[in-house]
Amino acid sequence: MFLDTNVMDALYPGDVSVRDIWILMDIAPVRLSKSPPRVNENIRYAVKDGHVEVRSGSFGMATIWDYDIVIMAVSHLTHRMNLFNSGKAAFPNRIFRPSVAQINKFCGRTKGGSQTERLEEALDRLHTTTIKVVRNRMDQPGIPIRQAQHESLISSYRTTSHPGSGKLIAAEIEIPRWLYEQVTGQDNAGVLQLQQEYFQIKNGIGRFLYCLARRAAGNDHAAWSFKLLHERSGSPSSLKKFSQNLRRAIRANDLPEYDLEIIDGKDGEILAMQHRSWRASQEGTPPLELCKQLMDQGFSKQQAIDEARRYAKKRPKLLTSHSS
Repeated sequence: MFLDTNVMDALYPGDVSVRDIWILMDIAPVRLSKSPPRVNENIRYAVKDGHVEVRSGSFGMATIWDYDIVIMAVSHLTHRMNLFNSGKAAFPNRIFRPSVAQINKFCGRTKGGSQTERLEEALDRLHTTTIKVVRNRMDQPGIPIRQAQHESLISSYRTTSHPGSGKLIAAEIEIPRWLYEQVTGQDNAGVLQLQQEYFQIKNGIGRFLYCLARRAAGNDHAAWSFKLLHERSGSPSSLKKFSQNLRRAIRANDLPEYDLEIIDGKDGEILAMQHRSWRASQEGTPPLELCKQLMDQGFSKQQAIDEARRYAKKRPKLLTSHSS
């Protein structure tokens, strides 16, 4: 007997791991600041075998905080697919039905303001912000072909609310086909897990850096030039202004899982991202010592404990891989 999860109602946040779409984690598919609104703008990112275009409409470009709703939908869809694969649920469709309270709890948000108005504004921006992916490939006979796909961050939505109080009764979001196929067609290969602390990152550039580190560094390390980071962020600011904000984020060094530092490169400054588990394994740091170091860096006791626990679980594998 399986659960009828054809339409996805949101679950308790503790039951669902946070996940994002892998193909979008080394670019910014949304704006990283709350202003300017960037109405009717295009951002074009060059990628290995083509390019990605982000286009906004009359409501303005979706923000990285609006994108929390997409992350929530991806996370629930992945969870439902895991239930389906284990024979405990029906194959989910593209309809997701969270309440405002569930969105706030999953995304670590506080209550306040007109919940219906704020949600609908975010959904309007998500619906009118589109992603166009162009890929240049070789077909079976070896003939080059060009493939293009263009869809919104969400396909559609419907809300029901009380007109007097503005209190939301129900919300229904249709997940776009391209995103749905990334989750349901690849045995989770199209998604990467994020830590729940992602939602506690206050600034947009910090959220962008964390997602980039999850994809580029993983459980290891990676390095990106300031110039390339500027290009991949989609920032309308100059490289000089962007670099100033980037340095502040690096100095804060308060992202989940990763340490950030600046190193000198041949053509300018470079951001080095190191997973704390990898770094601690290189230095032979015991888990308790790592916990103390993190608290000395300004992490809360609970955050430091969580990081040390994650490290302790991975440490045997890391020590084996580095000694072989």
